[in-house]
Order: sequence, then structure tokens, then C-alpha cells
Amino acid sequence: MKRKAVMLQIVEDSTDEEMSPINTEDQKELDDFLVYTDPDHSSHFFQKLYNLYTRCELCDITLRVNDETIPAHKIVLASNSLYFEGMFLSNLMESSQNDVVIKEIDFNVLKSLVDFCYTSVIKIHSSNVFELLSAANMLQFDGIKKCCSKFLEGKLEPSNCLTIASFADLHTCHDLKDSAIEFSKKHFRQVIQSEDFISIPFDQIKTLLQSDVISVTSEIDIFHAIVTWIGADEIGRMGFFNDLFRLVRFLDLSPKVLVDIIEPHQYVQNNVECIKLLSDIKTSFLLPQTHILKQYQPRCLQLPSMIYLIGGETKRQVYDTIECYCLSEDRWRTHPRMSTPRDGLAAFTYDGKIFVAGGYDGTQSLNTCEFYDPVVEQWQPYHSMSVPRHAFSMAELNGWLYVAGGSDFVNTEYNSVERYDPIRDVWETVASMTNKREGLSLVSHDRILYAMGGENGISILNTVEMYDPRSGVWNNCCPMGYRRRYFGAAILDNRLYSVGGSDYDEDLNTVEIFEPRTNRWYPIPSMKRRRESVAVVAIDGKLYALGGACINRELDSVEVFDPIANQWEESGKIPTCKEGMAAVIL
Repeated sequence: MKRKAVMLQIVEDSTDEEMSPINTEDQKELDDFLVYTDPDHSSHFFQKLYNLYTRCELCDITLRVNDETIPAHKIVLASNSLYFEGMFLSNLMESSQNDVVIKEIDFNVLKSLVDFCYTSVIKIHSSNVFELLSAANMLQFDGIKKCCSKFLEGKLEPSNCLTIASFADLHTCHDLKDSAIEFSKKHFRQVIQSEDFISIPFDQIKTLLQSDVISVTSEIDIFHAIVTWIGADEIGRMGFFNDLFRLVRFLDLSPKVLVDIIEPHQYVQNNVECIKLLSDIKTSFLLPQTHILKQYQPRCLQLPSMIYLIGGETKRQVYDTIECYCLSEDRWRTHPRMSTPRDGLAAFTYDGKIFVAGGYDGTQSLNTCEFYDPVVEQWQPYHSMSVPRHAFSMAELNGWLYVAGGSDFVNTEYNSVERYDPIRDVWETVASMTNKREGLSLVSHDRILYAMGGENGISILNTVEMYDPRSGVWNNCCPMGYRRRYFGAAILDNRLYSVGGSDYDEDLNTVEIFEPRTNRWYPIPSMKRRRESVAVVAIDGKLYALGGACINRELDSVEVFDPIANQWEESGKIPTCKEGMAAVIL
């Protein structure tokens, strides 16, 4: 107390101009002052507590689960759990008892939580995380509850995300619930394949399908999901069909899908209200000005984020591979192989699947076809084309997959065109092009097909013709600025890009764009490399040119064109130097 008084006196009497000196005796007393801190005190203290706990010494509370007991110390439990703090400090009966029964918690889980109170360590793994989170929620171990939630976030998969979302909702884990729901929306096509999906209640599937940002490639995915869920318990769930059916954004579907898939389904045919709704929707297609869905809002469909490269060849080695580049992860990965090697094949996507056709297997040209479903990672055959085709092209228009041109790889070029119906698995012949075209490119835009370039057996072409299925006639339009065969083409920002290729012995790096509104071609900056048999796709607002060959040497380089910067930049490599492959996006 004397030292304290001296120090107060110094503070009170001091000014900026003068300070009373501390006399020698007082200074000596101050110098004799020592503060001791034991850096190991906390660890020694908790170790001693833990030793008392393990030896069941000085324990003043026993937790009982069925016939098993856990002796412990009230102060330790109350310091870690708001539940126990409230129990021991309240006027509840348990506050004066030395023996408390804990219900609805597994003994081993409770033992782990009590051990944590003494050690600050607990092991969380897949086999105990659900019970541990449930117990932590009940006993108010908030830190452990949060840690279990983070653990489950890292374990989200299409097969468990719906179960985890329901579990999180039951235990008020809001962040985990939100993460699980967002995951289920992002991986919806895989989620509807899981057993969890067919087990969810009506309210949960309704909330999921109402989302504007659910990740689907087409509204047909939503319809299939509804049919799958109803079909798991027709008697108990058929009463919900009408409510769920109205969640499909039908105006995002083509009339062909409405007529060929939706309308004939037995669930629709047996529901008068659904038939009337479809009738109104078909009317709105014919008379857009009488738009019957006043509250209609298109769903934000999944944007393509993957580039798939299929087949191709290197120095006469023909590939059966399919490789996928993920833009967000900037890495390539392989997928199950095709049943047949294919060079000079054609491919396109429909309903979230990759349809490939024709090509050359190293011995002969092919008319066989197969499709790949990335959700189940399996290839399946579909009906063959009428003739074998190599160096031809494929495009989708109004729910049909069109193939045009090509050759038999011997001496016959084609001007024939046929189209495939993925719903009925049939091909049918349509009007032939005005020119034979091997090594052409076929693209669709605004309900029109454009067939460009190629070789007719005599010369390489720069001509372009377009096909309107409503008239069933091919008509010529403005030719390209360069003759091209074995080149790439894609639609980007409503413009048609023609990329690379060859003109007799000269491989090209030139690029030009076609503006349909003005029926004119314009040159844009050339690629850094000449590329023949190049694969071209448009994705994420940019144009990708992958692989190809220059002077009979296969390439593995990739170039990307940014229309805003109006320039090409090299961007990584494909896994193998090759040409003649097909490229699609999903």
C-alpha cells in the first residue's frame, strides 16, 4: 500500500515544468517489486484437472446414459457448455443433484464431449459427425457445432446434399443448410439420380424447383425430375403433380419437346388441368402477343463451363478418347473412352449429353453413332446414319441434330443432309445442299443452318449456303473471303466465326466473321499459328482454337480470342498433339 501511495503522489504532483523526485528509500522499495508469471500454468492446471477426471477424484456430478456413467466436475462442464451452466446455476432440480440422466445422446458421443471439456481436443469424422453435431447442438457446445458444420460442408456430394440440408435445418445450422441447398442447385442433374432425391418431402422438392438459378441444361431436366419423384410413390404423390408441373418453365422448351415428350406422358394425359396449361402454352408460341404467362420469368440455365475434346488423330493413330477442360479449375481430365476410335467425326450436345457420329477408325469411314452422359459417365449407342461420313459437320436446330456433307474417305464427297431425332432415335433425310462439301463447317443461328466451305472433289470452296427448315430449301448467301476446308466455326455474340483451315497446300491462320443482319463477312486479327483441322468452340464470351495441324505437324497449343480486346493470346495446351477431333461445350 505504501508503494501505491508513493506512485499516486508522483502522478498528482507532477507537471510539465517540474516533477518531484523519488527519494532513495522509495526507489529501493519499487525496485524490490517482482511479478512472477508461470508460462506453463494453464497446461499444468488443465493436466491436473484431467488427471482428477480420469481418476474420478473430487468429482461432484455424474452424467448417466442408460447404464453407463461419466463422473465429472460441474465447474468444468459449466465453463464449456451453456446447457450445463444453465442447469447447474438455475433453480432446476438438477442443480442440486449429483446424478443427472442425459437422454437422446449416445454414450460415446457424450464421453467425447466431456473429454473435450478437459483437453480442448475432439476427433470429428464421417462416422460420428451427425451424432456429434446433434449432441453439440443440444448441449450448446457452439464451437464444436460450428466445426461439425464446416466438416459436412466439405463432404457435400450429389448423393447426400439433400439429406444434409434437411439435417442442417433441423439443427438450425443456417450456413450449412444454405451451402447444401446451393450445392444441390449447382449439381441438380446429378442430384436427381440419387436415392436421396426420391425420398425428399413435397415442400423440399417444391422449394428446389422454384429456384430461378437451379443448374439445368434444359427445362426438360425439371420435368424428368418431377416424373422421377412422383414415380417413386405414385399413389401417395400423384396429388402433387399439378403443382409441380406448373414449376416447369415451358416457354424455354421447343415446341417439338412439348409435343414429343411432355404432352404424351401418361401423368399429363391423366390431368385435365395440365392438358389445358399445355394448350395455352402452345397458343402463346403461335401468338406471342397473347402471352398467357404474365408472371413468366426464364430460369438462369447452367452456363457451359467445360470444353470436351473427342477423338482425333496423330500421325495415323486414331483416338477413342474424350478429354474435358474445366475453365474454373484450369485443368484437363479424362473420361471413359468411346467404343470406337474416331477421326474426322462430328459431335454436338443435346439435353446435357454429347452425341458423336461417324468419322474414320483407321480402317474405314463410319456411320455408327454413340452418345455420352457426363452425369453417369457412360457411352450408349444410338441409331446409325444412312451412310458412313468422314470430315462432315453436325449442328442442332429446333431439337433435331443435323449432319451434312463429308465423304466416304475414298473418293466420294457428299452433299446429302440428314437429321436425327433424339427423342424417337430415328434419322430422316432432308434436302441436299447445292454443293458437295467435305471438310465443311455447319452451324445454326436464329433458326437457320449455315453450311460453309469444304471441298467438292474438284476445288476448295468459299461458298456459303443456308437452310431454313420451314421452307426446306437451301439458298446461297455471301461467300467467305477465303477458301477453306477442315476449318473450325462457332457462334459468338450472334456472329459466325470462321477459323483457320487450309486452301490446297497452304494452312491458314486467317479468321473472319459473318454478320447475318448485313449478310457480309469481315476479317478480324489472325491467329498466331496456322491451324488446319482445328477444333473451335465459343465459351465464356471468348473463342477457343484448340490443336490442329500445321504443315502436317500436329499441335497441342491453344489460342483464345477476346472480342473486346480484339486479339488472340496463347493459353495453355491440350493433353495431346492432334487434329481432326470434335469439340463441344457443356
